[in-house]
Amino acid sequence: KMFSCDTFALYPSHYHHHHHLGGVVFAKNTDRPRNEPIEVRYVPPTPYGGLTKCTYISIPTPAGTTSHTKGVLLCCPRWMWGAEMGVNECGVCVGNEALFSSASPPRTHRSLLGMDLVRLALERSSNAREAVNVITTLLAAYGQGGNCTSQGEEFYYHNGFLIADPEEAWVVETIGPYHITKRFHPSTQTTTNNTTSTATTHTIPTTTITTTTTTTTTTSTTESEREDERVVAISNAPTLSTEYDEVSDGLVELAVECGLCTGLHDFDFSKFADYTYTTLGEGNKRRCRVRELVARHKDEDPVTTAMKILRDHGDEQNDLTLSEKNNNDENNNNNDEVEEDDPRFDPSQGWTGQQLCMHAAHGPVRRSQTTCSMICQVLPRRPRKSENEYEGESDVEREAEVPLVVVWITGTSAPCTSLFVPAIGFENMALLNSHAGPTYSSDSLWWNHEVLHRRVLWNYPYHMRPLRAIQEKLESKWLQEAQSHIQRILDTQNYNNKNNTHNTNTNTNNNNTTHNTNTNNNNNN
Repeated sequence: KMFSCDTFALYPSHYHHHHHLGGVVFAKNTDRPRNEPIEVRYVPPTPYGGLTKCTYISIPTPAGTTSHTKGVLLCCPRWMWGAEMGVNECGVCVGNEALFSSASPPRTHRSLLGMDLVRLALERSSNAREAVNVITTLLAAYGQGGNCTSQGEEFYYHNGFLIADPEEAWVVETIGPYHITKRFHPSTQTTTNNTTSTATTHTIPTTTITTTTTTTTTTSTTESEREDERVVAISNAPTLSTEYDEVSDGLVELAVECGLCTGLHDFDFSKFADYTYTTLGEGNKRRCRVRELVARHKDEDPVTTAMKILRDHGDEQNDLTLSEKNNNDENNNNNDEVEEDDPRFDPSQGWTGQQLCMHAAHGPVRRSQTTCSMICQVLPRRPRKSENEYEGESDVEREAEVPLVVVWITGTSAPCTSLFVPAIGFENMALLNSHAGPTYSSDSLWWNHEVLHRRVLWNYPYHMRPLRAIQEKLESKWLQEAQSHIQRILDTQNYNNKNNTHNTNTNTNNNNTTHNTNTNNNNNN
């Protein structure tokens, strides 16, 4: 069994010369069993109760937080409380990846799933840094474990997370209850592991957990080296190695016990990776492919770039069937590369061939497929303020602090055969809700599209020609309309902010004159 998810975050204003809106574009393909539907769920802010019931266990409400959860939009396996990916009303985006380690196998007892941690981070955080703290605190308190799939199968793994907001991104990778993290900031220098040890205390309702973290210092880097900060991608292989910002107490000791290092000086998190799973899953290859495609399309609209990445089958496309390979060998024709318009092309064929847009195939490796795709564009409406700077502001001014969230989502498998449907503004996210049962239902978007998807695979080049024409026509129209609508929202917000600032300054100046009443009346008119 092999899941082949891919998650990435783009900061286009730092690599795209014509993109001035700033913010982040976050995207993920979730890869799950071929017959396991994904539901899109909008969950509005909800009052906290005594316990939060997750997939397998219930955990206490966090102490000292607000009375409500954040509103969230989630992509969830239909049987699961947790989510593969999502975004909250504050513009925090989170997605997870399966990680495999032979040195420290995952626990099979029921605890928090990685997908539970995704949802908990979204419900309880206002920015990326807070989401990191939620995940690492709960991980240390409850660990991770339990079957990650359904339909009578069993599958266990550790987790990696990509967390992003308009200001920064974090990669969190885990082994059991331990974590390692790195912060990526598009406008600053990268970090290296010149380490100093500090103590961090995580507080939960019934327990106080103190973990020792190792924090890196910042060193100056060149412009080309800082490009890594602008495009952050994770896959089913460790992203972090010898450069990191924090490592939890116990992780280095575990690496020493497993014979992976002799101490902190030669600690390398990537050595935890299971060779078989990591090699067959081709996670490193897919992560490099994401960065390659971003560089190739860097002058294009970032949302369009994200769509192309999620639909990618690779330049080599796919291996031919075994019989075709044999025929080629007999004819001394060793060219296995096939274009998508070639009548032989079939993205579902091949023994391995882990692509960004995944289709299930025969054999023990490719038993899963991309079951849903999501793109979140989070745009800041103005620079963030510190809490004490809000005093005296109106509700309209405070609302300007909330980022504008734009979501493009398929709600169906195989993004190459799907449409990315937009929703602008978090108040409209409920429109994206979809449901799916364990088996085919005529009123289910996911299952109806799955019929289409599997028919397309009978003759992919033939069926994709008309489908591509529909995709290009509708999505180009929606992209143009969305960009105009976004610009109107931001222009209106900027206009209101300028007017509020002008009125405040005018009134302040008028109060310093001797003709306060007359002057203020004239200005109000």
